[in-house]
Amino acid sequence: MFAGTSFNVTVTAQDGTNVTDTGFVGVTTVTSSDGAAVLPSPNPYTYTGGDAGVHVFAITLNTPGSRSITFTAGSVTGTAMVNVIGTATHLQVVPAQLLRLPVWRSPSR
Repeated sequence: MFAGTSFNVTVTAQDGTNVTDTGFVGVTTVTSSDGAAVLPSPNPYTYTGGDAGVHVFAITLNTPGSRSITFTAGSVTGTAMVNVIGTATHLQVVPAQLLRLPVWRSPSR
């Protein structure tokens, strides 16, 4: 994939036992070490009941080098490292495919 081309990162909210938290409706903020990155909108993103704890974020990286994409939900952070390779004629982005973001929420009463 070339720089400037959008790719998807799937973020899954998980409970303390690494099971998808299908009831997660928290807020996730996306940041990147690539100052020229195009990040998803809206940012921050609020998970809905329809997400069932899983959401796909479209991201575009534009700067060569080792870049990070960080997803933060409350005090929990998950980071995907992406290697952006550049030459004189083009840039290639090799994305991470899946990021699992462990979250904890109080059980419903």
